[in-house]
Amino acid sequence: MRDYQRKRLYDWERAEVLWRDEELLDLDICRYYANNVHPGVTVRDGRGRRSAYAVGNWLIKLPRWSRTRPIILHECAHLKTRDHHGPMFVACFIHLLHLHLRMSETALRMSAIDSGLKVDTAKVFRLNG
Repeated sequence: MRDYQRKRLYDWERAEVLWRDEELLDLDICRYYANNVHPGVTVRDGRGRRSAYAVGNWLIKLPRWSRTRPIILHECAHLKTRDHHGPMFVACFIHLLHLHLRMSETALRMSAIDSGLKVDTAKVFRLNG
């Protein structure tokens, strides 16, 4: 599957999301936070990687610079969806931002669409596991 909206998603994420919570977290706090979002996930140090990375259904690797709540939520959205940065991923990510960072789901959805992102409107996510 081609990751056709990756750049657009990253641009939107920088403009609308990341600046709202830039606090760098300790790796143990990242583990605790990620497990509240996606129970059973393993979070590992991502030293040597240039970016955060979700592997399969249960592993996230976080380089030191990426240990923020929004990036953890981004990686958890990858664990819950299989369309890279496609419409289901965007909808799931927005929902996680709403649930865990109290960001307006409607405002995020509108800004994502205004940025040219496709956002799934029908998908219902099983967010606890």
